[in-house]
Amino acid sequence: MPRVSRLNQIIDIPLLRAIHACARENDCDNEGLHDAIEAGFGKTSLKDLTRGEAYALLDGLRGGRPSEHYTPNRERRHAQGKHGRRDYDAAADPIYQVTDRERQMLLDAAALRNWSEEQLVGFIRRQVGKPAVTTMDEFNKVFWPLKKMNRREGRHW
Repeated sequence: MPRVSRLNQIIDIPLLRAIHACARENDCDNEGLHDAIEAGFGKTSLKDLTRGEAYALLDGLRGGRPSEHYTPNRERRHAQGKHGRRDYDAAADPIYQVTDRERQMLLDAAALRNWSEEQLVGFIRRQVGKPAVTTMDEFNKVFWPLKKMNRREGRHW
């Protein structure tokens, strides 16, 4: 049986909020949402879903339409470019969710250091106070120090 990453198992509050907000936008009440979870995944609660299943549910609720909870790549790149500037007010920024691409970047950077998944989770917990990154802000607080440590020791990818 293949090992399942713990980073993919954590459903956090922003993801739960996004699912509930998308359900409300599409006129799906709480009972209808739970019926969809049971029919689609065979589970009784939203909190029982894995992260991948939660994203699949969110995509199903959206029905292929764009959602205001997820932004286009152009806006994501614009927000990434502003990271670390002193004259930039981050409080006005929307919250961008981390994608599988960013999670893979973290795993690749940790692999250069020969870190196990537990060591990466420990580093993430020290940097942001929880075991997984969910927003681009948290990703930046973890990835850039990790990348800097790798470069300092001559480990490039």
